[in-house]
Amino acid sequence: MGFKRSWVQVPAPRHIEEVKLTRRIIIALCLTCFLFGCASFREKREEEREKRELQEENYQKLRTDSKEKNLFLGQTCENIVTLYGEPEDVFRSSSDVSSLEIWTYDTVLGENQLFDRPIRLYFSNCELTSWTN
Repeated sequence: MGFKRSWVQVPAPRHIEEVKLTRRIIIALCLTCFLFGCASFREKREEEREKRELQEENYQKLRTDSKEKNLFLGQTCENIVTLYGEPEDVFRSSSDVSSLEIWTYDTVLGENQLFDRPIRLYFSNCELTSWTN
C-alpha cells in the first residue's frame, strides 16, 4: 500500500505576517536614516572645507598686509573683522576703565605644509595697538 504525501500550503499565523511587516518597516527606516544621514554628513563636510578655505585666505591676506605695512595702528575691531573675518581665538581682559583683547589668526596646515606662526592682534578699547607675526 503506497502512502502518498500531499503538500497543502497552510496559511501562516497572523503574528508571523505582522513580524515580517515590522521587519520591512524597520529596514526601510534604517535605509532612509542612512541615506539622509550620509547626505547631511556630506553637506557638513563641505561647509567645514569652505570655512577652512576662507580661514586660510583671511590668514594669508592678514600676513601679507602686516608685512607690507597695510595694517595700521588705530584700526577698529569692526574694520579688522570686515577685512580678515573673525579670529580663531580671542582673549579678553577688562577693567572699569579699559579693555584689552588679543585676537589670534591661525593658518590651516595641510599635508606637506610648513608651520606658520599665528598672527596676534592686540586691541585696547577696540583699537589696534600692535601685532605680532
